[in-house]
This record gives sequence, structure tokens and C-alpha cells, in this order.
Amino acid sequence: MRKFEHRCVKVFIPARENIPFFYELIDLMLHYGYNKLMIEVGGAMEYERHPEINEGWIEYCKKFTDYQGQSVDVQHSKQWSKNSIHMENGGGNFLTKKEVHDLVEYCKKCGIDVIPEVPCLSHCDYMLTRHPELAERAEDDLPDTYCPSNSGSYELLWDILDEVIEVFEPNTVQIGHDEFCSFCVCDKCKGKDPARLYADDIIKIYNYLKDRGIKTEMWGDKLLNAITDDGRHFGGSFRVIEHADKFLERIPETYASIDMIPNDIIIDHWYWSMSVDWDNDFLSRGFPMIFSNFSGYKCYDFYQRCDNLLGVSISNWSLLNCDHMQRNCVLYNIAYTSKLLCGIDKPFKETALEVSKELYEYRIRNIKKYVEVTHRADIRLEHQAFVDGYMIDKEGDYLGKYTVTFSDKSTLEVPLYYNLNVGTSSAKFYDAPIKAEYGVRMYDEQNFEATYSCMFIDTQDGIYYKYAFEIPENASVTDIKLIQDSKHGNVVSFKGYEVKER
Repeated sequence: MRKFEHRCVKVFIPARENIPFFYELIDLMLHYGYNKLMIEVGGAMEYERHPEINEGWIEYCKKFTDYQGQSVDVQHSKQWSKNSIHMENGGGNFLTKKEVHDLVEYCKKCGIDVIPEVPCLSHCDYMLTRHPELAERAEDDLPDTYCPSNSGSYELLWDILDEVIEVFEPNTVQIGHDEFCSFCVCDKCKGKDPARLYADDIIKIYNYLKDRGIKTEMWGDKLLNAITDDGRHFGGSFRVIEHADKFLERIPETYASIDMIPNDIIIDHWYWSMSVDWDNDFLSRGFPMIFSNFSGYKCYDFYQRCDNLLGVSISNWSLLNCDHMQRNCVLYNIAYTSKLLCGIDKPFKETALEVSKELYEYRIRNIKKYVEVTHRADIRLEHQAFVDGYMIDKEGDYLGKYTVTFSDKSTLEVPLYYNLNVGTSSAKFYDAPIKAEYGVRMYDEQNFEATYSCMFIDTQDGIYYKYAFEIPENASVTDIKLIQDSKHGNVVSFKGYEVKER
């Protein structure tokens, strides 16, 4: 099995309170052999030349905090289609340039190459909150795409890129260019060839970076004439957009741009899961290609397709903290995909249980003394993936608590949360069917959400979970009681506990 040059995890900038976990994540990545980190910058880093960007970013993100998933509702509330809203970046705030520089320097000292993602053209809401005059769609009160025919767009973008380059000193910059919907609609852009306009925008930014000795990376969806076998249109194909059976607009095709841009641009190919045929659109033209937004456990034909890959990139689209990355199965994906990259090809169940054990033992590796309980939640709580403004609801996920009593009469309370430190009994390990319209194995990802905090125990009575929590080294446990005082009732099965020390 060959060694992949590009083994990456893509994240948002952490909120200030999550900076300690950022360092934990880097250590985990090193443990599993990852060598690159892509950080989406957007409005979540201080801009000294344009402090209005940061002011606008904070105000913008606050618009989507009234209820869970409000950003999705806003995305679909207009008479036109919009980009997804990355309000999780920076926790809806921003870090200083020094704070970001410190994160980058830690990565570099660890041998991890950091790739800043600076969303250009699309996902540019962070640029436009205070500069609506640069928006492609003037009537949008929350614009997300800049006008590529307006020179002012580039004057602002160059300032942003200069500050990002100053902080990151990168070898490569990822320039976004994915998912845009508002294109060729303003007076300056109407009537222009959309593919040529799109390519020209890419080339301008490519040349700006090349003049500074920096390589360009971008998302590849808009370079593909992505039409599925059942006739659905995606990416750079001509698209008619509807929502809730209501016509919104027609989005022009841009796929011809693939033959207009330099072929040394690194392509983040995140449509790998939809059609194997689209790999060749990039490879036949000589583009370096990465499987991005990659899920190793979903990709059933990786070894048949990996020979010409530069590597893979796993994405986290939630808050950069342990709880959200665990429950979105990103930590599980990091460990599982590392085995794929090493050529370890075992039955899925065997690999899944192995990953669970490894991650659990990694989490508790530095704990001197701990209590290890064996339990499970005999309940299933349906929920949205924790992206696009959906956050973990700890109040709703609370299932009870352990009260630990020590010999000196002191006590410790350990709250239990669904699929965070007690997993669901409904979890099963099997090779999921391949879903034709997506081309990947479609697992029930609730099966994996407890991975990292818990280790799966496969018994004749179904799945149980071991969970460890630290206690003082001189403590002596005399009793543990399970108190099931949540709104869900008595739903936790407790099999017992052990006190362990190293």
C-alpha cells in the first residue's frame, strides 16, 4: 500500500474556550498519522486592516441563535437559493491574529502543514456584512457571493489574503469556490459567459498566490457537469433550484471552466461519493486530486480508486470541540480512515470495534486512577446532525447521573448524556447497504456517536459501553449509585463498575 502525501482534517477556527481542545485534536491527528490541517478562516480571525469584517461577523452569527437550525431556515427563506451558513466558525466570534498564529505554530512544530481556507466568491458572507456594495445579488439582505466583475471585490480580498498569509505563512491556500448559487445576476455580470467568469475569478486568485510562492487548492464541485444516473443536477451543471416544490431560480453551468484554469490547482473532490466516473474529469486533465469531506467507513471501493489520489481530507462542519466532533463521528472517522490509508482491510465489524477500543484507550491514556462503568441507554433519541446551526442539546440528552461515594464521605457526581458518555442499545455493527443515489454505504451514524468517550462491548445481550471517569489517586470508592432523574425515566442499564489505576 503506497503512502498518501495528503492526510488532512478540515476544521473551523475554534472558539476561544475551545483552544485547549484544538491542541488535543492535533495530538490525536499525529497519533493516527495525519500530516495536514485545513482551517477555514472566514470572519473568525482578526483583520487589522478591516476590523469591520470581524464586527460584521459577530453581528451576523447572532442572527441565527434564536433556535436550533435557524440558519437552515434563513438559507431557504428567500426567493433564491443561498450558500449554507458557517456560523459555527470561531464559535460565532473571532480570535486575534496572535492566537491564530500560536495555533499554526504548534501545528508546524508537530510536523503538520496548515492550509488556511479563505472562502472566495462563495461563502463570502463574512466579507459582505459590511460591504454589501460588493454583493452579486443586491436585493439579498444577507449576501453570500461577491461580484466577480467588481474590482472592489478584489481590493478587499487581497487585503484579507495578505493578512492570512502573514499569520499562516502557508505553502498552500484553499480558496473555496463551492456551492455558490447567486451568479451572473447583477448588472455587471448579466450576459457574460458564466464558465469564463468563474474561471477568470479563479485565475486572478491563483496568480495572486503564485506571485507569492503559494499553491492554490479549491473545492471541485462547480467544475463538474454533475448529473446523476437518475437525472438530478449538482455542482457545475445547469440547475433549476426548487425548495418545498416552489421554483426559485436557474443557476448557470460553470463546468466548462475545468478546461480554462491551471491544472496544478489541487482539487478537493467532494463528489467522490456520487459517481466514480467524475474522478476521471480531474485525473484525465492532470489535476492533483483529494477525496474531501471523506468518510472512510462509507467508501466501499477505496482500494479500487486510490492509485492516483494525492490523499484524503476529513471534514468537521460543527463547533471545534470534543463533544460535537465525537457525536458527529469525526473522531471515529479519523481513526477508521487511518486504517484505510494504511491498507488495513478487515471486516467492518472487526474494524469498528477495534477503532472503538483504540480511541477509548487513547482518551484515558494519561489518567492515573479511574472508575470504569459498564452501561447502556435503552432508548433512541432522534436528532439532526450537529451542523448548520444544530448544536448538542445537553438538557434534552440528560439521562441521569452516578453518585460516587468515597471512604472519607466525600462524593462525586457524574452526569450521563445520551450518546456522549452512554451509548444507545440500538447500535449495531454491520456493512450497511450501498445507497445507489449516493454511491456510499449509508450507515446509521448513531451507531458510532459514543466512540471516543466509550468503548463498545459486544455481548450476547447486545451492545454495552465502558465509560471511564477520573478520581483522585488517594480516593477509595465505597459505593456508586445510578440516579435516573431525567425526563426520559429509567432508561439506563447499569451492569457494574471497576476501580482501576496504573
